Amino acid sequence: MYTHPSFAEGPKGYSKYDKGPFIVHVSREVSDPSAGTSIHALKFGLFLHQNKFSHIVKDGVKSVGRNRVSVEFSNAQAANEFLSNQILTLTKYKAVIPTFNITRMSLVRGVPVDWSMEDFVESLELPIGCGEVLKARRLNRKNIMEGTVEWVPTQSAHDAIINLPSTSLPNGCALGNSQPDFLQSQVKMLEDLSSLLLSIVAPCSELPYRP
Repeated sequence: MYTHPSFAEGPKGYSKYDKGPFIVHVSREVSDPSAGTSIHALKFGLFLHQNKFSHIVKDGVKSVGRNRVSVEFSNAQAANEFLSNQILTLTKYKAVIPTFNITRMSLVRGVPVDWSMEDFVESLELPIGCGEVLKARRLNRKNIMEGTVEWVPTQSAHDAIINLPSTSLPNGCALGNSQPDFLQSQVKMLEDLSSLLLSIVAPCSELPYRP
């Protein structure tokens, strides 16, 4: 797997090019994950109101897990400022931007089996203005053998998944001096659900990319 250095620690914030929705996930910092800590959306919404947080859309606070709520802001700046607000730190809350909100996933076919993901990314050419590959990995499938779960390459071992900035999903790419099959996905990024990927990626535009 390849991960761009700037993406290793997760998204730092929304950019001016992101179109939204501007969502931030909040959870309580816990030392023991099995402690059963939870956050209630209504209670956290009251917390936001009492501390005068603004630019939150109507009905924008929702529960997305036992210890996680989603907060939707009306603009990128408000969401970014919320991430670093000291009130959250003092009250032991942790705020992050979901990776799937600012990336899009694409499938590239024809990647040589003996290439590392670093070799693949270095050889990949994207149209100008599409940014850089944030993450790349081989397409794997779940295999259960004698009760043990393994992730193994699909029969199409030449396939690779790449993640790009959400506003820059191109219609095609070039690999060296050739043009591989390129499928673009408008769905949110799915981690480790490789068995579903082929059923949800949609064919890219018929307009070819000319490097």
